[in-house]
Amino acid sequence: WIDPIGTIIIRKHPIFTLFLDSTAEYINGVEEVDVSGITISGLKCVTVLIGVYDKKSGLPIIGIINQPFVENNGKRWFGRCYWGHPSETSLPPISPLPGTICVSSSEDPTVVKKLKETGYHITEASGAGYKILTVITGFADAYVLTKDSTFKWDTCGPQAILRSLDGDIVVYASALDKDPASVTYGIDTTCNTGGIIAYKDEGVLKDIIKCLT
Repeated sequence: WIDPIGTIIIRKHPIFTLFLDSTAEYINGVEEVDVSGITISGLKCVTVLIGVYDKKSGLPIIGIINQPFVENNGKRWFGRCYWGHPSETSLPPISPLPGTICVSSSEDPTVVKKLKETGYHITEASGAGYKILTVITGFADAYVLTKDSTFKWDTCGPQAILRSLDGDIVVYASALDKDPASVTYGIDTTCNTGGIIAYKDEGVLKDIIKCLT
C-alpha cells in the first residue's frame, strides 16, 4: 500500500511499504538452500520492502530492503539492510555472473525448459522481494516471472536499488515484444500486469529475450 505520510516531499514522491514479504516462510521457517547458495525456503527469504517513486515519471527513486534473518549465532538472528538511489548504493560493483536464474515454483514449465536449454541453472525460491534480492546481491543473473502475481509494493524498492546498479525491472510481456519497458508506479494500479524480469546486467536481459522469443 502507499504509506500516507502527509508531507510535501512525500506527496511529491509517494512511498510503497511492504512490512513483511514472504509471510509463509516467516511462519514455517523451514530452511532449504540450493547449490547456488540461494535459500529456497525459510526465514532468510523474509524481507521488509520500502520504495519511493517519482510521481511525475512513475519511476522508483529510492529503495530499501531489510533482510531480518541472515545469520543466527545460536542465540539470536542478525539482519542486513540494502539501499540504493540514483547517485549512490550500499552494494559493491557488479560481480561475475553466476549463470543462475530465479523463478517461482509455479512458473511456466516451457519457459523454464527454454532457460535451462540456454545453459542457465534454474532456482525456485520463495518471496518476490527475496528473489529480486538474489539478483541485487549477485547470487542470480535475473528473476523471471511470466505471470501477473507480483504487486507494486513487491518491486518498487528493489527496482530502485537495481537501477542504482545500472539494472532494472522490466515488464516481461514488453520484453518479449523486444521493446522492454521499465515497471512504473502510480495510484491507479497495484498489480504488475504482464509479468516481470529483474536484472542487473543488460546483456543478461538481451540473452533472456533471445532465449524466449
